[in-house]
Amino acid sequence: MERNDHATILMFGSLYTFRQENGLAPTLELPIAAEGKRAIDIAEDLGLPLAAIGSVYCNHRPASLQRLIHPGDRIAFIPHSVFGPHSGPQGFPLLDGGMDFPKAAQG
Repeated sequence: MERNDHATILMFGSLYTFRQENGLAPTLELPIAAEGKRAIDIAEDLGLPLAAIGSVYCNHRPASLQRLIHPGDRIAFIPHSVFGPHSGPQGFPLLDGGMDFPKAAQG
């Protein structure tokens, strides 16, 4: 059952392991206010090492750490060590610009 006041947070690779090794859930439902919360603030609240985050996805689309997360969203934090379309020289910028990607870059 989906909760209307929560966002689903998932961590992959070394971020998953980091949470597990610290006795914390690597996947969780997090209460989010209706006005939303930035992905970077969620990562900090969860104690994730920001330098290890290679990409962020929100609702299966590339996003910025500045992306505003709302109730019902699904957000995934992926470390640099996980290879995929988000990594390499054409990887998605996370910390600079503060803007989400244009529709053409979202697939």
